[in-house]
Amino acid sequence: MFENILSQEHVVKQLTEDLKLKSLPAALLFEGPEFSGKLSAALELARTLGCRTESAPWSCRCSSCNAHRLLLEPRTILIGDRYFMQEIVVAESVLLRARNDAAVYLYQRAVRKLARRFDDFLWEGDEPRLGKAVAPLTKISDALDEISPGSELPAEAALEKLCSGIRDSAKKLCELLPTDNIPVDVVRRVSSWSRMTAGEEPKVVMFENADRMQESSRNALLKILEEPPKNSYFILLSSHKRALMPTILSRVRPYHFNEREPEQATEVLRRIFRDDSTQSSSLSEYFVRTGFAGEVPLGNLTEEFLELVLGNSQDDVRTVLDRVDKHLKTAGGVEWARRFLESLTNRLRGIFRDSSVQIELSKLEQWTKTIEAHREYIEQYRVPTIQVLESLYFKMKG
Repeated sequence: MFENILSQEHVVKQLTEDLKLKSLPAALLFEGPEFSGKLSAALELARTLGCRTESAPWSCRCSSCNAHRLLLEPRTILIGDRYFMQEIVVAESVLLRARNDAAVYLYQRAVRKLARRFDDFLWEGDEPRLGKAVAPLTKISDALDEISPGSELPAEAALEKLCSGIRDSAKKLCELLPTDNIPVDVVRRVSSWSRMTAGEEPKVVMFENADRMQESSRNALLKILEEPPKNSYFILLSSHKRALMPTILSRVRPYHFNEREPEQATEVLRRIFRDDSTQSSSLSEYFVRTGFAGEVPLGNLTEEFLELVLGNSQDDVRTVLDRVDKHLKTAGGVEWARRFLESLTNRLRGIFRDSSVQIELSKLEQWTKTIEAHREYIEQYRVPTIQVLESLYFKMKG
């Protein structure tokens, strides 16, 4: 168990011990930076809980593990926001390059992390929106049937066409996701589902980016955590632990995930993403670079915006901001806007290391804080991208 969780040995040890002693709590908090393996660990924990064998190896062929590996286990629920399109694009690049079963699993799981957000019971009462999701979900399901572990993959051109169709359908699903991350109605439906579903099999619910929940959703979640149903486990995932309510923190057992060192990130890229041709200082940097390849000229947009702030642009302010906004909207909206800000932060770090660029350290630090604040505008409050770009430009311009 947990063979695919790399560079988080302390978490693996803690979870393994909890399982061995049968002391695993009903409410857990996996907290740490993005790209540190929190969701992977949560999914592996869910698989281990449902496995029919004692040691629960990843290669186990019991019916539960078979379903979990492809994220088809109905008793495991995923809700909340995520960098869906970015992950799908990265996994697609692995699939097209490696063309083996490990790549197929990686790709199927990346796509289903999004598709499982549309489990029917999560959308009861919002049938119009669910109705719009039926067509793209069906297209995704049909395409994934042709990209199955243990089966011969289609020829290169045919596989690229299938992946392109999945990407288009996934973008449509992203447009249907709730703007407030985890609405209170979804939390209430999860509560009812966990209490009413019969059987002794474990039920696992994962709340991604739980710190972004609105107050009503937090209060509804708190009621579940106060009296968890039998055989139910609730895993909260967060990159900002301090943003969670103290009352929620008091009812979960924390498991801290460390940020991976550059050499650890390189090891993950080699073993999980089958990429030993490049080195990245972080998985975040790799995802920003690879996840936007062919979709958005992220590096160019970052340089354009920075040149505008520095007063070196040949275009006027409105032209540049509109161009950046158009590219981000075309690619997928909120997720791409978040990554643009992350790319901008990474560029400032590069400037700090580049002695040939003369920008005061105090200004770079101020700009970094300003970018982080504007990222919250996107993540927490869903402020339109163009308004965020305008505000950021004028704040950095001073």
